[in-house]
Amino acid sequence: MKKYTPMIRQYLEIKKDHEDALLFYRLGDFYELFFKDAEVASQELNLVLTARNNSDEKIPMCGVPHHASASYIYRLASKGYKIAIVEQLENPAEAEGIVKRGVVKIVTPGTIMDELSDQSESIFIAGVHDYDYGYALCLNDMSSGKLISFNVEHDVDKLIASLLNYNTKEVVVQKDLDQGLKRRLQFLNEMTVSEVETVEILNESTPLYNHIDNQFNVEAIQLLLSYLHATQMKALYHLRPVQLISNDGYLKLDYNALSNLELLETLQSKQVKHSLLGFLDHA
Repeated sequence: MKKYTPMIRQYLEIKKDHEDALLFYRLGDFYELFFKDAEVASQELNLVLTARNNSDEKIPMCGVPHHASASYIYRLASKGYKIAIVEQLENPAEAEGIVKRGVVKIVTPGTIMDELSDQSESIFIAGVHDYDYGYALCLNDMSSGKLISFNVEHDVDKLIASLLNYNTKEVVVQKDLDQGLKRRLQFLNEMTVSEVETVEILNESTPLYNHIDNQFNVEAIQLLLSYLHATQMKALYHLRPVQLISNDGYLKLDYNALSNLELLETLQSKQVKHSLLGFLDHA
């Protein structure tokens, strides 16, 4: 095994538990990335790729200022990446040896919140539960705390249309979900599929959905809430009780209609500004 400095060994130990995320490792006033993460971030963010000397090896590295990190994190998450934020967990002045660090939050394409600007459109993350003759969905807009749940027919095209209508950027599914359905979802542009192996039911979250009787909807809600708590690593007090929605009696606009009418974002710039929603926000 290669001989690394204590800091790089710490970085690699944390990275081992977060292989699917880019590690933003806090060093002073910067978040640093190393190895493959640095190469990816430098390309996606147009950052200068440098190297850190480690014995006879040069380790690729790049970094972003802590005070300006939100915009970089947003750009990466918008491109489908997950970002694990590593902070110092003790006072450096009191540390014995290397300062203890750990992941305090994982920003994903569907859990962007602090990184959003006032001009940004709502971004949803969805939990999908397949109950053989239909799909139960639970969607959340992290910035507002809104939670909704509804059901669609057991038709993959209708499921995808429902997800696109809500500007869903991330879909959370159980690991044993049908592989064919997973592939259809993964094929969609600008939508990340995240898997959960074990759903953790948290007692503090039950008041958000204890008014809902349909067990299929409850399972979709529990799936999504379990993922949110695992990635945000804190109590989500801003989440609102789940609103159960029935699509009966409503005029439905498909994704193409929403896009061509520029209701939520403009066709060219893909921004809320100058869309109908943008004008209504300033009315």
